[in-house]
Amino acid sequence: MRPAISIWFHQHLDLIDESGGSIALERHFAVGVGLPLRRLTRYPGSVTSWEDERFPGTTAFVVELRARSLSRTEAARFARAVLHVV
Repeated sequence: MRPAISIWFHQHLDLIDESGGSIALERHFAVGVGLPLRRLTRYPGSVTSWEDERFPGTTAFVVELRARSLSRTEAARFARAVLHVV
């Protein structure tokens, strides 16, 4: 199976990682959830690097959540953003 988009949720840097897929899609998601888009350090063997290389033309990126539980409003915003990009 070939994914078109994979979104990996992690915590707790409070940002969207510019992970190497479609920058336009990553930026759109970041705007939709109200988090900054920043490029984090690349580590060999990361799932997004592997996925972007293994499946050219697809996008895998990381959402770094806040260091606390999401409110219902925030969770709904993230769900809408996921649905909008897929």
